[in-house]
Amino acid sequence: MCSICLENINQESYDKFKCNQCNNTFHFSCILNLKKNICPLCRNKIKYKQTYNNYTFNNMNSSNKYNIDYYIYKWNNKKCISSNHKFKLETLGDWNFDNNYKPIFTFKSMYVQCINCCTSNIIQ
Repeated sequence: MCSICLENINQESYDKFKCNQCNNTFHFSCILNLKKNICPLCRNKIKYKQTYNNYTFNNMNSSNKYNIDYYIYKWNNKKCISSNHKFKLETLGDWNFDNNYKPIFTFKSMYVQCINCCTSNIIQ
């Protein structure tokens, strides 16, 4: 049982998080909704590594350093995350050229789309 929402946790669900300090289990979506990044039971800082198996990234490569967790956290519909929906993320910004005509991208915001719900939002 998740001690945040008091609902049962499906043990095979994507929406499961285990605290690395106290080993208590919560819904991952409940953890994402916390205002502070601390375990509600042991009060230690929560450390988690998000996997991005259901995410498609456009305009990004391995040299780009975007805080994807920030944009997913800012996504309004947490049910999309807890239901393991597919997302498309795309960087938005301006293209210019330097003196050698090399293209330079200036990041402005992130376009986030839930493929399953057909909803999208631009997050800054």
